[in-house]
Amino acid sequence: MLKDKCKKGMFDEARIQLSLFGWVEKGKFLVIPNVSWSWFHWETDLVAITKAGYVHEYEIKISHADFKNDFKKPKHYSLKDAYNKQIHENRLRRMPNYFWYVAPIKAIPLCVPEYAGLVEVAYDRYGLRLFMIKKPSLLHHNKISDEGIKGLMRSLMFKYWKIARDRDYWKIQKDLFK
Repeated sequence: MLKDKCKKGMFDEARIQLSLFGWVEKGKFLVIPNVSWSWFHWETDLVAITKAGYVHEYEIKISHADFKNDFKKPKHYSLKDAYNKQIHENRLRRMPNYFWYVAPIKAIPLCVPEYAGLVEVAYDRYGLRLFMIKKPSLLHHNKISDEGIKGLMRSLMFKYWKIARDRDYWKIQKDLFK
């Protein structure tokens, strides 16, 4: 049954992101999907900022190979350095306070980095469900600045207007050539 659902695309990134939003947004000030280079020095699947100003980064993985490839990215050296308190204070300003992996059980490797939290994605008769398996470690105590929040909101603004522009473009083309 679960295998059939996987084949039908139940565990694609967009569906997991929507479920994750519902799981994360309670008690958060801001939740933004697909942040690319605006505030972090890397891309991320979902960012949530608490009312207290702490940043949570959520990285969605669909397969075991996806996990393995992610561990090769330079960001994990930075996250590990932050966890080990071996990073310059200036670099911490653009790093999450907490880092999470979100994945279906079949994709999860035997162990995740010490600093990372883990959320398991499962499918049952109610749809996609999320379960916290491991809490992440606090990487640093610095809160996001107003400048950081503005940068994230600006990236969200551009994302919104790109979608609106693309949607309007095709609507206008359709109306012109009726």
